[in-house]
Amino acid sequence: GNTTIEYMIPHTGSVSIQITDMIGQVVDVIVSGNESEGKHSIDYNTSKLAPGIYTYTMKFGDRQVTKRMVITE
Repeated sequence: GNTTIEYMIPHTGSVSIQITDMIGQVVDVIVSGNESEGKHSIDYNTSKLAPGIYTYTMKFGDRQVTKRMVITE
């Protein structure tokens, strides 16, 4: 399956988005590097993840946002 992850950054800078499982292990890094200011959208292929509950954390400068993501079959 696929899911779309959308995020907004206030100015150009270094962004990272990591997916972690429920025991806190990083299972994938989907963004790592400089991104331009504005709204971004990523189509992420979830088929490599086992069904379950994950979180994805976006880090930008000193800000960090974490959201939950549930993967079904």
